[in-house]
Amino acid sequence: MKKTLSINIAGIVFHIEEDAYATLDTYLKSIHAYFKNFEGAKDIVDDIEARIAEKFWNIRETEKTEAITQVHVDALIASLGTIADFQEIEEEDVKKDQTFNEAPKSVFSKSFRRDLSNKKLGGVASGIANYFEIDPIWVRVIMVVGFFGLIPLLYVGNFVFWAYVICWIAIPGEINVEAKSYRKFYRDPEKKVIGGVMAGIAAYTGWDIGLLRILAVISLFFFGSGALAYIFILAITPEAKSLTDKMEMTGEPITLENIERNIKETVQPDSAEEKPITRILLFPFRAFAAIFTALKPILMGVRWFAQYISGI
Repeated sequence: MKKTLSINIAGIVFHIEEDAYATLDTYLKSIHAYFKNFEGAKDIVDDIEARIAEKFWNIRETEKTEAITQVHVDALIASLGTIADFQEIEEEDVKKDQTFNEAPKSVFSKSFRRDLSNKKLGGVASGIANYFEIDPIWVRVIMVVGFFGLIPLLYVGNFVFWAYVICWIAIPGEINVEAKSYRKFYRDPEKKVIGGVMAGIAAYTGWDIGLLRILAVISLFFFGSGALAYIFILAITPEAKSLTDKMEMTGEPITLENIERNIKETVQPDSAEEKPITRILLFPFRAFAAIFTALKPILMGVRWFAQYISGI
């Protein structure tokens, strides 16, 4: 028998065993102490605590456990890393490649399982995403587009429906509580002209943002298909608001070392000025952005509905 305590992390109440609480409390105090002199320290710590709460919530929901244990806290610390871990690296002045380009893995060496920890309905879409190590949002978009017949293929809606049902029945489910290191697609608010979709795609793919915007303009002349695609992606894609969101956008694991490095890069002043030709090319986008901002309250309801429908 162990004594349990109630704690509040990022607005969520958890029950935690007493020994696990002592470890977690020491860990959080070390984080507070280290980041207290950083600019925006409160936002940084709040973001870290939000990630901790997300991990604990996933554990509670997937394992159906009543209390967070020492094992859970140890796994959390191993995942995020400790202050001492990257302080030692800084003292040794070792610069490591942070692109996380691992050796390619053969998809044939893995097993396909439904992902029960990130499911919206049956976990099929998130399972496919885990198998191919891509963001689940792309799989869900393809399924929604196919189900509603938005692509010119006969009976594709029926095929998507029955394929999903068969996979739901035939494929076993699996709980994945560990965060994935693949890139997640967000809209980029810092480089946006309208909604940050093109900037988000550029960050996700590594493609040139200027080229993507030119292609977006060209697509408007193909029966407006580009505008429809843009609005659809805008409606279902979240915005990268926090530092850890931006790290996920480039595929960086959420660790304390990476958080600190990104903070230092963020405070570096950006001396690059916008060229006149760039302002001219972006003027139509910015004019449309002003119109879009005026219509934003109306489109919020459409966005909520699209996000609800796409969560299959």
